[in-house]
Amino acid sequence: MAERKVAKLLAAQARVRVISPAAGNLLLQWAADGQIEWVNRSYASGDAAAAWLVFAATNDPEVNRAIAAEAEAAGRLVNVADDVARCAFTVPASTRQGGVQVAISTFGTDPAKAKRLRELLESDIQDGTARFQAELAKD
Repeated sequence: MAERKVAKLLAAQARVRVISPAAGNLLLQWAADGQIEWVNRSYASGDAAAAWLVFAATNDPEVNRAIAAEAEAAGRLVNVADDVARCAFTVPASTRQGGVQVAISTFGTDPAKAKRLRELLESDIQDGTARFQAELAKD
């Protein structure tokens, strides 16, 4: 999940800091390339307040609640994985084909379903998007 979120943030040219005692290969590569900052440790008090946009996506609901509480108290925007009630914003599942982007949202109630719908749409629009792009390019 972290790699998908970070990839979208990097595409938006965001400055990204990932705080986690573990990181997958892609996160490690981005860190080695200087594209992100990876802090190799667990969340600590003060981390959320130091950010502008916060994603609380640990496997521990108590830690996620602590991150959300700190972010809220500091006036930061926070998204809490699998806890829509604590989210200041939700992130739609999206796909991009050329100059066309499609987003699907369940308003945070079922991220897995939104992801599955995105996957289905991706396969359906690949050919159609190429035709759409050709039409847009016409005078």
